[in-house]
Amino acid sequence: MNKKSLAMKIGAVAFIALMILPVAAVSADVQASVWSDPSDWYATVEGVLASDYYSLYPYEEKSLKVGYSKFGELINSNDNVGLEYAGERDPFAAPPGPDLDPWGKLPKRVWINGWYIDIRYNHSSWGYRNVWAGALFADLSSYGGPWIRVDNDYWGTDYAEQYEWEEDFRDPGLELDADGDVIGTDLENGGRKTNGSVVTEDPVVLYDGPRRYVVQLKNKIYDYNEIADVKLHLVDVIFTIIFNKVKKEVIVLKDVKYNPQAKFDIAPIKLNVICPEWGADTAQEDDVFEVPYGMVVQFSNREEWDLGTDEVEPKYASYVHFYTQGVDNNVDTSVEGLSTVYN
Repeated sequence: MNKKSLAMKIGAVAFIALMILPVAAVSADVQASVWSDPSDWYATVEGVLASDYYSLYPYEEKSLKVGYSKFGELINSNDNVGLEYAGERDPFAAPPGPDLDPWGKLPKRVWINGWYIDIRYNHSSWGYRNVWAGALFADLSSYGGPWIRVDNDYWGTDYAEQYEWEEDFRDPGLELDADGDVIGTDLENGGRKTNGSVVTEDPVVLYDGPRRYVVQLKNKIYDYNEIADVKLHLVDVIFTIIFNKVKKEVIVLKDVKYNPQAKFDIAPIKLNVICPEWGADTAQEDDVFEVPYGMVVQFSNREEWDLGTDEVEPKYASYVHFYTQGVDNNVDTSVEGLSTVYN
């Protein structure tokens, strides 16, 4: 990605590639990636309610077990543990227990849990930029592994996706080292990808007591300019996992911390604001929102819940309903305000 050019509107984004340079040194053959991740990339924390000596907890005496990776995914690939409850359910690493799904419905390449970030800004020299990164554990073709950099240029002229805006998390890319530099020579798949660069720090355990566990995870997100061979540190994605071992409660605090930039690096960025009720054809020239110095950041959770109910041959489809207040407007009607057992 020599320049990341884009035209932006709230609700619609179009990317314009300014320059494409084929990289002849990269093999066009995609390798079947089977990563051997270091064991210290992952950890599992055991709940204690089933064994706690205090007898007056108002909960069933079954424990919750939490697995996580240093990248911010609630999956431990070593133990095949996600959010495992009493050895009976695990929505992120199903089925529960160390063994994989014997029916082949949920191979590890389809375990999805993690996050995705999209960053847009205007660099004073490089122009409009768009950087994305995500740690989802898997990409439907492979799982785990180090950070991988996706770039349409890596494919030369044989790849169907010739433009930057066509790049996708499911695309293969080149392996990055611990410092965020490209070291791969073959295109590979995996569960952690970016079109820029990412450096992941080691987990920091802030507290590990008899009934509570707190750990902090940090990923540093960089833009990368190929022509200048320069990385620019944009933001930090910081997760703080708080696990109450007896209340069977996991809280994940997710912070996106802006990294201050050097003088003149960041220029104003303009967004065309389109109201859905107006339609794109009715937008006026003054419907523009200008960010004088900063970035437009979108951050989201990405996960799949797989909760089987059939012990013979599990059916992993699950249904979730989010109960709303029902304030009777166009986005939250009173019909949606269903009663719950907590009323």
